[in-house]
Amino acid sequence: MKLVPYQEDAVNKIIDSFRQLLHTNHESTQIVFKSPTGSGKTIMTAEALSRLSLEDLPGKYVFIWASMNKLHLQSKEKLAAYLRDSSYELIGLNEMTPGELAANTILFANWESLIKTNRATGEWSNKAVKQGEDGRNIVDIIDSTKQGGKEVILIVDEAHQTYLGPKSQAIVNEIIRPRLVLEVSATPLL
Repeated sequence: MKLVPYQEDAVNKIIDSFRQLLHTNHESTQIVFKSPTGSGKTIMTAEALSRLSLEDLPGKYVFIWASMNKLHLQSKEKLAAYLRDSSYELIGLNEMTPGELAANTILFANWESLIKTNRATGEWSNKAVKQGEDGRNIVDIIDSTKQGGKEVILIVDEAHQTYLGPKSQAIVNEIIRPRLVLEVSATPLL
């Protein structure tokens, strides 16, 4: 797919931000990607990921792509087509296996289900987050991935919806602990 000039500019800015933040010990760990509805944010993000896979980045990374409602499924479908010839492996929460994620894995998740808690106990209630004996939960898998020398980059699609809430920030800071967050939104909350 050929990007139009404004898309090309946006992709270059995303890549420049990744380079700056990953090659330095920069305090900021967030990139806010603001673009209007219908502008092709998913395709621009996919193109940035495609180009980043060819970069000499300092380290190995896995990506968690979190979206609201069923948008994560649509994003996975678009990225599967767009990145089919890349080094990325795309999986959903239901496809996780115990152990660490391979470098260049993109794990797609429904944000609302990730942050769901039991009202009585306050514990995480989604089986993908809740620690169990089988090791097929995001807590154990992220821990194993990080112990395997890889860092997590979190991509939050429609970040303005639920990302800044207390449950969201708890899962980001306590469980995901990303090296970098790319917030994608038409109307980010700055």
